[in-house]
Amino acid sequence: MKKGIFISVVLATILVLLSSQVMAKGGKIRMGNLKIVPSLGLEAVADDNIFLGNGSNATTELKESDSIAHVKPGLSFDYTMEERGTVSLGYEGDFAYYDKNDKNDWESHKGLFNLDYEAPGGLIAKIDNTYTETQDPFGGYAEYNLGKKTERWSNDLKNEFGYKLGSRFKGFLYYNYYKQDYKSDEDFAQDFYSHEAGTGVEMRVLPKTWGFIRYYYGLQDYDTGGTESGATTDESNDSDFTWHKVDAGLTWESGAKISGELNFGYQDKKYDNDLTASGKKYNDISTWVAATSIFYDVATAEDGTMITQLGLTIDRSLNQSGSNTNNYYEDTGVGLSFKQKLLTKITLEGSFSYNFHDYYLPLPNNRQDDNYEAGLSVDYQARDWLSAGAGYTYKEKHSNADANNFEDNKFNFKITAEY
Repeated sequence: MKKGIFISVVLATILVLLSSQVMAKGGKIRMGNLKIVPSLGLEAVADDNIFLGNGSNATTELKESDSIAHVKPGLSFDYTMEERGTVSLGYEGDFAYYDKNDKNDWESHKGLFNLDYEAPGGLIAKIDNTYTETQDPFGGYAEYNLGKKTERWSNDLKNEFGYKLGSRFKGFLYYNYYKQDYKSDEDFAQDFYSHEAGTGVEMRVLPKTWGFIRYYYGLQDYDTGGTESGATTDESNDSDFTWHKVDAGLTWESGAKISGELNFGYQDKKYDNDLTASGKKYNDISTWVAATSIFYDVATAEDGTMITQLGLTIDRSLNQSGSNTNNYYEDTGVGLSFKQKLLTKITLEGSFSYNFHDYYLPLPNNRQDDNYEAGLSVDYQARDWLSAGAGYTYKEKHSNADANNFEDNKFNFKITAEY
């Protein structure tokens, strides 16, 4: 109750301040080509299954409802390089406060850096880095501790360097890095880093459409140390692995009615070791993969802004369960989405996705999970600096390993100020 009153007072104060003459102008803070954008979001969530349990017991499968208040501050610095691109640096925070289960309160902090550069002479450089420190219960890599508050940090870095050769060809070099680390020693099997390097070429096939082919070589290395079921995991028996991957597809220039990528490929994964600490065999795998995300602007206004947009995602990946096991799963999914502008200030959004998780290890029956998610939301842009919205999200996991089943319903209302 006290938290609800506190959030209400903060919200009222913000609305008063934002209604001042300075904010009424609705402009961004600018210093030449530099744009400084502070923001603050407040969100109220009603969640009927905060621990994502199936209700079969009151400990590991507790099904508990609660209301959650989120305070989300942000700050970004965006610099425009005339006719060359942009560079930005930012921070995003999320402070979550539970009404009844206050021991589950958590906070998340993100630092972001992005460079998007394309010189008239042909040089191309793109860097995207996200550093995260969090305690959120949304599950780490491979859905680890899904529904359980878990403290960890991660760094996700993607680099793309290329050169435009005339009007029809581009050549690229890629380097990607990812690392995650958990605070608790009992989560040692989730601590790892990965490197991925690659090269690729693109060719213009239509005025704003490019075809591409890319090759990557990567490795994933888990931290050593830790004991599971009496067996010690170290470099001689952990699940370190390498991979080769080839992707091909289509991508589009900005300004086209289609955006995103049509991306399908093939990946060959090989483990460094033969056996786990407990003597189970690692099995190499080769399979198709996908990272397709396409958005089509069905209708646009005269100024080019979106009125109606449809989206399609197709994804498939291999996910290792941890350093101390030979278990992994193939994640194959498809998703549909839409956006619709109504009366210029209202945006309606909807989405549906299905992902199938096929695990390697037997139960004795192979574990298989069907994952469903659907959402519907509406957003009202009250001012150029102020928006409000409400939404509903449904999630369900149906597994032949009953302990993993859950259903979750969330309702939310949010207000966001950005200037």
